[in-house]
Amino acid sequence: MHVHMPKPLHGWRAFAGEVGIIVLGVLIALGAQQFVESLNSSQNVRQTRSAIDAELSHDLAALQFRLNQRDCVTHRLDELDRWSKAIGSGKAMQLKKPIDPPIFFAIRTTVWDSTTGEVTSRMPLEAKLNYASLYSAMNTLEKLLEDEGTQWTVIQSYQDSRDLDRRELHEVQFAIMDLRSNNDILEAFDIRSKEFAGKLGIRPEANMEGALKHRMAESNRQFCKPLV
Repeated sequence: MHVHMPKPLHGWRAFAGEVGIIVLGVLIALGAQQFVESLNSSQNVRQTRSAIDAELSHDLAALQFRLNQRDCVTHRLDELDRWSKAIGSGKAMQLKKPIDPPIFFAIRTTVWDSTTGEVTSRMPLEAKLNYASLYSAMNTLEKLLEDEGTQWTVIQSYQDSRDLDRRELHEVQFAIMDLRSNNDILEAFDIRSKEFAGKLGIRPEANMEGALKHRMAESNRQFCKPLV
């Protein structure tokens, strides 16, 4: 019994050519698809980095704003130290105004926190490491500012007191020491942040205060006025 294979309508050579054209067409389509995906991915990385840069620009400006308050904070803490010691010795001092903390801008990390691993994996390694280091510094700064808010609240709670027991006096003194420590290490944050920001080409936001600029400046002036 003989089995006869069907022959292509126009011969095997023509058939092979048609198959080759189909395969080539599929390869071209796949290549085009990969090119489009690569193009979209690159665009996504660029847009994400632009958003990250803007967020860090804000954070650097927030750090600079707090750094500009250092001298006034040092002076205020010196006043509070004398005030608390005077109460402890039974010679309470009259305050000229309420103990208000310095104002500050919140640190933002939302963009970085929401960035997927797929996007960061397509960033250059050096840039990715610099971003991670800078955000690590900003996260630590955020905790420092939150701690400052807590310690200022502690001190404020005793601003109307004419007498403090040993526990209360210790609490106030600890808050003052903690605030001094935070105020002193801000310079280290500035140095570290400038190092990584410089490598990434990011500068502090120029007009972060916007319409609140005059109000913020007035608030800082009021904070710097003598307390005792």
